[in-house]
Amino acid sequence: MPGNSLLLVCLAMAVCGTAIVTAQDDETVVRDTPGDFDGDGMADRGHWKSDGSWELDLAANGFGEMDVRLTGCGDRSMAAEIGDVDKDGKSDLRLRVSATDALVDLAANGFGRWDKHEVATPQASQRVRKLLGEKTVKLLENADRVIPFQLTLPKFDVVEADGSSDTDVPDTESNPSTETEGAPVQSDGSTEDDSTSGATSDARTETVTINGVAASLTGQALNEAERSLLRSLLLSDTSFVFGVQKRRPFVATHAFRLTHRKESVDVVVDTSGAMLMVVHGEHRVTLNCDLALGRLQLLLARIQPDPKPDSSADKESDPCAE
Repeated sequence: MPGNSLLLVCLAMAVCGTAIVTAQDDETVVRDTPGDFDGDGMADRGHWKSDGSWELDLAANGFGEMDVRLTGCGDRSMAAEIGDVDKDGKSDLRLRVSATDALVDLAANGFGRWDKHEVATPQASQRVRKLLGEKTVKLLENADRVIPFQLTLPKFDVVEADGSSDTDVPDTESNPSTETEGAPVQSDGSTEDDSTSGATSDARTETVTINGVAASLTGQALNEAERSLLRSLLLSDTSFVFGVQKRRPFVATHAFRLTHRKESVDVVVDTSGAMLMVVHGEHRVTLNCDLALGRLQLLLARIQPDPKPDSSADKESDPCAE
């Protein structure tokens, strides 16, 4: 009996210990990130949280209230680092995205946007490149202008008890490989309606059509660091899950239009389903990006504003419920 009692005690301790570790893993990770962020020679306070927030408290005006509040700075799979990257005497913010990738937000031009994308070892992506095709990959690599868009979510019919519906709107997103009706597709992947959508960052109210969905310009053109991150995300073989078809329609929420000279390619994003669709002319490739969603959200969170709440969203049916 004493031996059995001891065994039960050990088992109970093991179970409780596992539960404690799990509970700790579910909590938000907080990391102190002290530095001299304004270059005045005094040590400033800072801390990063795994929910994507980064706050800095400068010593110049006394400690107590945060002077800089940032959001969209990663998740618990990433790590926050501090260092003077450009050697200007001010501490810069570096977010370690993976073992080979890091993003840098320089203090010199104010915090709030990634300025550099550091890639230690570029990854060969033969499988993704083969799916996308040589022409599409070449355009993705050479694109010198990338504009972010927010797409209008499609409306779904509400089916009544008698089987009737209020409207009869075809679901153009349920089959991403099907061409959408309407304006003919041009050689650059755009339609006649959006062929003039050079989409300057000042025309915030301008709307275009991307893959048959109305899109509105909601952010500035990506800078060099952000373009580099997007290229790495699209052409990284380890970012995607192959051979898995998701049982849900592709519901586009955001898009990036990449242009080089007179050609363009659209990268359409389904954030809820963690899927990407690369559209180049009549060529469409859908990729499952579950493993790359965190990096993708770094771009969306830091460039595009949060979408306005839609009061009608609660009235829409769930497309996955059927």
